[in-house]
Amino acid sequence: VCPAGVFGDDAGIRDAGCSGKCASGHFCPRGSSRADASPCPFGTYNSLAGQGDVSACLPCKVSHYCEEGTAQPSPCSTLAHPGFTTVGEGAEGPSDCVCMAASFRDPFQPPARWGTCVVCPEGADCREPGAELGALPLLEQHWRAFNLSAVPRSCPREHSCRAGIVKDDWRARATSPCRANCEVGYVGVLCATCDEGYHAACEFDNCTSCNGAPDP
Repeated sequence: VCPAGVFGDDAGIRDAGCSGKCASGHFCPRGSSRADASPCPFGTYNSLAGQGDVSACLPCKVSHYCEEGTAQPSPCSTLAHPGFTTVGEGAEGPSDCVCMAASFRDPFQPPARWGTCVVCPEGADCREPGAELGALPLLEQHWRAFNLSAVPRSCPREHSCRAGIVKDDWRARATSPCRANCEVGYVGVLCATCDEGYHAACEFDNCTSCNGAPDP
């Protein structure tokens, strides 16, 4: 039986080295018959041949990804854009590569499939890596028409636009008033219109309930 770290693919092997060392990106427990007997799991890599245990598989480096059986981590930057990184170690595949903080991924920019990391616009919150156009967080008092609008706009009415992620998409806009990230009582472009049942004494004053009840 071949010891750990090497493999034997012929019967009756007497040499302690057996048929050869286990392949990099893999490990060979005692008795292995192939160089690629056991691949390193997703999110790990092993650059050395002749390893006999899964402990030889190291966590994938930051800004890289490691699919099953990886010998050398693949840099995220080779996918499309030098701004790609990962949130910590152990990325398992290309889909774990995200844009760095202060930018967001626009899937409609070339190259196809991966898109491009774009500088975060004013009004968006890109303090954490991984921001995406379809789920781009907004700062308070900023508005997007729907979840694929690339440029946030400032809201004219105080307290009319909430921070967070716009959930409306273009299909929702076709069947209901544009609410996007409007606070209760506000509706329309820039959340500048009082919703049904609300009113404002003057232009751009806060919208208050018509029945005098406090806003929720």
